[in-house]
Amino acid sequence: MTLHEIFTTPPWAQLSFIVGWLGTGGLSGCIAGWPRLARRFSNMPVLKGGEQFRFASGFVNAGRLPISFRYCLQLQLNERGMQLAVLWPWRFLHAPFVVPWSEVESITHQRYMFAQHTVVSICGEKSKIRVAGRAGQAVASAYARYRAAAVRRH
Repeated sequence: MTLHEIFTTPPWAQLSFIVGWLGTGGLSGCIAGWPRLARRFSNMPVLKGGEQFRFASGFVNAGRLPISFRYCLQLQLNERGMQLAVLWPWRFLHAPFVVPWSEVESITHQRYMFAQHTVVSICGEKSKIRVAGRAGQAVASAYARYRAAAVRRH
């Protein structure tokens, strides 16, 4: 039996597909720095209420190589922070997490890969979260509302 026959014969074909899917998805998450962000913000409760964006696009990067999350990000925004998750088929090593607005160092806008992105810089992290389109605009607006409320309180 040849190697090609082994990997194209069920159940090996199914097993190799699953291992490849999980391996590729998990590796991309590790390169992006997603597991580290999820560990850091794991104690935050899930957000309830606010704006929700399903099938949003963006990039997450911990270094020079940004990992694309095209149409698979789920964002929830409210007065407490920003919750990020990926759709369930890509969830392996991509645990959902909540970034409180108090942990956001800055929000800027940048043209990246032919589109306008909102860039979220997190205090003490080299990871950047870039969110495209309407979802990115909503992230910037929610953060601006948080900052305005914080100024009024002081």
